[in-house]
Amino acid sequence: PAKGHEKECTSAEFSPDGQFILTVARDNAARVWVAATGQPSSAPMRHDPSVVTGDLVSTSSKPLTACFSRDGKLVATASVDGTARVWEAHTGTPRTPPLSHPDWVSSARFSPDGRLVATACRDGVIRLWDVAQGTLTGPVFRHAKWVNTVEFSPDGERLLTAADDGVAQVWETRTGAAVGKPLQHAKVVKMAAFSSDGQKVVTACEDGTARIWQAATGDPLGGRLIHGGRINFATFSPDG
Repeated sequence: PAKGHEKECTSAEFSPDGQFILTVARDNAARVWVAATGQPSSAPMRHDPSVVTGDLVSTSSKPLTACFSRDGKLVATASVDGTARVWEAHTGTPRTPPLSHPDWVSSARFSPDGRLVATACRDGVIRLWDVAQGTLTGPVFRHAKWVNTVEFSPDGERLLTAADDGVAQVWETRTGAAVGKPLQHAKVVKMAAFSSDGQKVVTACEDGTARIWQAATGDPLGGRLIHGGRINFATFSPDG
């Protein structure tokens, strides 16, 4: 049988065409597998494993996150080692040099056209990178505290971020200007996601609530979705 990860897996997702699976583990590596056979499709896409030690990463944290590009040809990874990277999905070959940050990189996401990668960092800054060149491009976007997630709108014209400062925010990708009001919460916002048409946003908060907002204005839509404990994840159904 194919050798798997060296430590526990923290996430798994299908490729856009459903033919492959991308896994991430606490060994600070990501891998792509053939869904039908369970055989590896790539070499391990590995970040520095030596940083995943001691008190730096708690057992509830994810030292590495990863995602496919929309066409499934590339993988972006974001690591506690202070780098993000872009890889060829089916070989594990680096497409860019390490995209260096001053602190833990919590999230990396491709633009819909695959030309940009947005990264979210513990320093409170969201950065845009040119995939072809592996260099910074465009504006930077700032929160007051650690940024947990970033994603592009379906048309790539806007970014959505969620941070430890209790705010989620929609931004113009091209200019860096804030779109609408800050989506204010009482505690840390663990993540935020667009609906499939880009018109709405859902947020997940440590205060035990998920909320839906109008993306263009920041106005809330409906009441809070209340849970008994903190919420780490929320997303829309495909039809929104």
